[in-house]
Amino acid sequence: MIHFFKSFTFISLNLIFLISTQIFAQNTFVKTYGGQIGDYGMSVVKTFDGGFAFCGGTYTSNLGNSDIKIMVAKTDSTGNLLWIKRYSTNQINYANRLVQTADSGFVISGTSLPFNSNYQQDVFLIKVNSQGDSVWGGTIGSPGTSSEYANNLMQTRKGSLVTIGQQSPSVINYMYMTKTRSDGSNGFGKTLMSSWIGGVGYGVTEALDGNYLFSGVHGSGQTRYNVLLKTDTTGNVIWAKRWLRQGNKGSIPNCLVQLPDSSIILGSTINYDPNNNLSDTWIARCNRNGDTLKTWVFANCRVSSIFPNTDGGFTICGQTPGFSPSGRLFRVAADGQTIVWEKTYSFYQSLNLKDAIQFEDKGFLLVGSGFSDSNQNQAVLIRTDSAGNTTAPTAIAGIEAENDWVAYPNPTDGKLFLKWGRRNIESIRMVNLMGIEVMNNKVEKGESMEISFIELPKGLYRIELKGKDFKSSRFVVVE
Repeated sequence: MIHFFKSFTFISLNLIFLISTQIFAQNTFVKTYGGQIGDYGMSVVKTFDGGFAFCGGTYTSNLGNSDIKIMVAKTDSTGNLLWIKRYSTNQINYANRLVQTADSGFVISGTSLPFNSNYQQDVFLIKVNSQGDSVWGGTIGSPGTSSEYANNLMQTRKGSLVTIGQQSPSVINYMYMTKTRSDGSNGFGKTLMSSWIGGVGYGVTEALDGNYLFSGVHGSGQTRYNVLLKTDTTGNVIWAKRWLRQGNKGSIPNCLVQLPDSSIILGSTINYDPNNNLSDTWIARCNRNGDTLKTWVFANCRVSSIFPNTDGGFTICGQTPGFSPSGRLFRVAADGQTIVWEKTYSFYQSLNLKDAIQFEDKGFLLVGSGFSDSNQNQAVLIRTDSAGNTTAPTAIAGIEAENDWVAYPNPTDGKLFLKWGRRNIESIRMVNLMGIEVMNNKVEKGESMEISFIELPKGLYRIELKGKDFKSSRFVVVE
């Protein structure tokens, strides 16, 4: 019995080692997600169920930037696609950030451009449930007087939603923040540092004391600055710092992290030519008051994410400059100079990495888009181990092209034309932002319908199409 027990233990340990090795191997993957025209990824989160969700955009025709929808996808822990949804508030929609809410749903932020006479843009927020069905949505801005853009989104520890971007009342830009409650109510927008002309906000994080940190740029011509602000929870500036930036063709300080010791890491791409063929990564470490402790420059990298390491160094995720970039992931030692390891990902003709997260096992998940040899742009997820190793793209999680439906004109003055092609639509429902039903029409047959709601108050409404095997919704603006 003793001999058998020892043998059994030995075999079990080998089996455990073998199983552990297989599990570890499964935790690295490269998967693409794309339709017939093109998809791209912008932001990724690890979900409460151990899977992932990412947002980005879908080119719904060959018109390029003139026809973009918001795209949100949910996968399991190995990147297998569970569902994909697309949303549209107006014809052109740029989604840039996604956060998961306490109810396992998601909020997506971005910028919406209606096809009206002045083409002014607004910040949008859209809430969806855990299955991607839309719950509420709305825009924040100054219709008719200025354009507002959202470049980043933060969910505070109390659940508030804060965006950072820019406001453009004329040809001049200013840093601009918005804030709402977790349900999208009580929203407001505020200009930050109005004396800093030419301002654009890119980074946002909650400070350890509950106030807010913002990063961005301001200036023009040869006088351009990277900036770091701290505000209270209503956007009143507590302190503001700036650095004259080294590049004169553009800068994107989108990486912002506060460490447990209260110091702040700010990361920025510095562009030296207008075509992004020559770019470096600039990193500053500051104390809690924004005073500079040290700065570093890393050549040939456009940074998208920074992860501080326990040894005092950091890991940088980004891409090489140029028209056909490759993904880059490298770890820097505490001295800020020694590269501990570096990985370059060249799976596709070009690979743009936009966001990354790090796991407890110190591995990473990267999201972006890859342009293939077949001239197709696809969203990409790359799961690596703690040293950046991953597998070659061996599986494609496909997103079949939607036989989509259209609603126009949007915005509308009270009449809306819907066309859904060969889908078997049974009902058309319309609700306001409070979820109150304002219209419900049965559909007997056909591929289109014109509806009228002239007496409805102005605002944002959600149109829902439902059939036996189909359910989809999108937002419509009534003017």
